Amino acid sequence: MPPPIQSELARDYFLQALLPADLRIQTLLAHPGSFQEALESATEREMLCAGAMGKVVEKSPKVRAAGETEMDLAQPAWVGELTQLVRAATLRDERQDKPQPRVCWGCGQPGHLVRHCPRITANKGNEPGNA
Repeated sequence: MPPPIQSELARDYFLQALLPADLRIQTLLAHPGSFQEALESATEREMLCAGAMGKVVEKSPKVRAAGETEMDLAQPAWVGELTQLVRAATLRDERQDKPQPRVCWGCGQPGHLVRHCPRITANKGNEPGNA
């Protein structure tokens, strides 16, 4: 990829991820031509805003994590509860997946099926000898 295109993409991604939103808007309105110009403009505006609000500005800027947006930070309250319910249901399903011994449907005892149940003495219908 040619360097001018890389610079434009870097600038665009930087501007899209810039928080807070008012800092992003102010930096976009400056129409930076490159990533370096966008970075310098955003840093300058950030320091001006922090100074105007009375915050102490550190001399060495910190690297911020990219990828978190305002939408990621503001999740609805039900998201955590739903996540817990899904995890609980998944754990419950995993416990039930263990193989169980076969049991007779007639008497409920393991070791045989209903067709071989010694406790059932009902008429078996079409077998020879039944009239």
